[in-house]
Amino acid sequence: MGTSVGAAIDYLVAGLQPLLTAADPTAVVADNDPLVTSQSLVVVGRSDPTNATAGLGAQMILNLGANRREEDYVIPCFVQVYRPGPKQKPARDAAITLFDVFANLIASDVTLGGVLLRGRRAFIEKVELIQTRDSNDTGDAGALRVAIFAFDVHCTNSYVP
Repeated sequence: MGTSVGAAIDYLVAGLQPLLTAADPTAVVADNDPLVTSQSLVVVGRSDPTNATAGLGAQMILNLGANRREEDYVIPCFVQVYRPGPKQKPARDAAITLFDVFANLIASDVTLGGVLLRGRRAFIEKVELIQTRDSNDTGDAGALRVAIFAFDVHCTNSYVP
């Protein structure tokens, strides 16, 4: 194994879809770039719709000698929800629900299905809630309200390649 970044992303994408569908039947999980549009979207490997950085770390791979490596990286993710109407609450509540599904998946197995080895773990950090602020987006005439949760999944790993 060279790095666990790809396997961590794969675990999250595969594990999220059935859980998200149970919480919101219209929810779609995407690996970096969604190929479909949805009013409920969870993206793994991208910090926002305009940034395609899939993994980031100051010391992503550190060789420790004796054939051991340490990894420390983040996988940027976001939840983006659109809801029609003039009120922000429906979009925000739906985004919170989908974020909670994501957070519960990580909490249920901090090794990401055994991808992270030797007592290492994944956790969520740097959570940011972004809501509609545009004066043109009033909710009139079918306009949509948006809520975005941007966050990082921080992963540490120790292994022998």
